[in-house]
Amino acid sequence: MRPLSLDKRGRLKIDENHVQRACVELLEAEGYRVFVTHERDARKSSGRKGQNDLVAVRRDGTLLIECKRPGKKQSPEQIAYGRKAIADGLNYIVVHDVDELRAELGAWDGQD
Repeated sequence: MRPLSLDKRGRLKIDENHVQRACVELLEAEGYRVFVTHERDARKSSGRKGQNDLVAVRRDGTLLIECKRPGKKQSPEQIAYGRKAIADGLNYIVVHDVDELRAELGAWDGQD
């Protein structure tokens, strides 16, 4: 993973890998087993364009997570993949930072 750096305006540059790493660390601290699905070979072999970046598994369920860097949107393939996952009854979320994931986990843990 690339180290954090500043852009021309002196703002912190955060890429998707930074967001993903922070999310993995939070999920593991919360007791999830986390599987990263975004390696290029995995996507190529699975044939699932738009697939989520992370799969988080815990005794109480499975969560599919798409990580995006702040300010970035999903591709049309990612949107379609997420809609299908939700239609199939899966738990699918998109997060742009670890605080957004923390809020989603709190909402999800509160479900019966």
